[in-house]
Amino acid sequence: MSMLRIPRARRLLSACQKRHQLSAEPLSTPLPSTPPSSNRPLSTSCPINYRTSPSLLASSPPIHEPSALYVVGGLYGNLQALQFIENLTSSHSSPPTVIYNGDFHFFDKRPKTFDSVQRSIVDSESVLATAGNVEKEIASLDSTSCGCDYPEYTDFKVTERSDAIVGRLKKNAEPHAENLLNLPLFRRVEMPNTKVGVIHGDCNSLSGWDYAVENVEPVDVKLRADLNMRGDYPVTSVSRIVEDMEAADVDILCCTHTCLPYMQDLGGGKVIVNNGSAGMGNFEGDKTGLITRIVSGDEVGGGGEVVYEIEVGGDRGCRVQSVKVDFDFDAFWEEFSNEWEEGSPARESYEGRIWRGVGFWSADRARRMIE
Repeated sequence: MSMLRIPRARRLLSACQKRHQLSAEPLSTPLPSTPPSSNRPLSTSCPINYRTSPSLLASSPPIHEPSALYVVGGLYGNLQALQFIENLTSSHSSPPTVIYNGDFHFFDKRPKTFDSVQRSIVDSESVLATAGNVEKEIASLDSTSCGCDYPEYTDFKVTERSDAIVGRLKKNAEPHAENLLNLPLFRRVEMPNTKVGVIHGDCNSLSGWDYAVENVEPVDVKLRADLNMRGDYPVTSVSRIVEDMEAADVDILCCTHTCLPYMQDLGGGKVIVNNGSAGMGNFEGDKTGLITRIVSGDEVGGGGEVVYEIEVGGDRGCRVQSVKVDFDFDAFWEEFSNEWEEGSPARESYEGRIWRGVGFWSADRARRMIE
């Protein structure tokens, strides 16, 4: 889980980024470096049980031959978005595979709302789920963190509020703790002519930021300025992501954790896509969520507005699409504002994004190509 980050200049690399720094490439013209902050919050930690690897993804049992795959990250307990997705996925000629790849809980503070999300996803036989850091932490009785592993340029107050939001969900999670803790960290899907890896953060950590759009080559200098990324932050090269994907034996990699959407053609039939958030706005002035849909060349059905897409493998390949989640905003806001009072951590951190989307981000910038 992550969020629209409120910039803070005087922070350095996150724990997981430091762990992978040797395989990342520095900026060719680094910005002035900044000293490290003190008293790192718990939510910038990188738990050992979050760690994984491309080889583990490669060896995981695959889901075979769906003609359509939906990957839903960052639902954040939004029941109206959940209803929209259920209606959307029922429009195919044959049932698609639907995977909720973490952080489907978060705003669902009321037990009734939480239980509805839990029944519809974890307890359902019609969809699949992988863990996000939210699910891991709300089910861990001894944890006082959201497990976000926020980068060092994230404001300290953001991390504190995220920890507080997760803390308020723990009582709801108690009856479901075993099921939540047993969620897999990833899924592997073998579609016709295409292999897909579904993860939460990156291939090395559930809460990793190596594939965050601000960290991926080619560097979006304006985005880094918007996030106030001052200092010698590493860049994850395209070759490094392709190496991870080859080691994982996948052609398409779907992630979500960093909550800022993008889709990037890496060349050679490789695509990486982050859906941002299914339950909140993702672009400036846009309140709708986003999900990832992958359809084989001959698949029909599946409505919804496609924001951008990339074709892989020609006629016999597939289409990777980012699809709008145009949920009932008024009903969602009524429920959210009833659950989270003025001054609460969720209102303080998320109200602006819920109403206005991400002020500095657009679909044009989110669709990235390697020429």
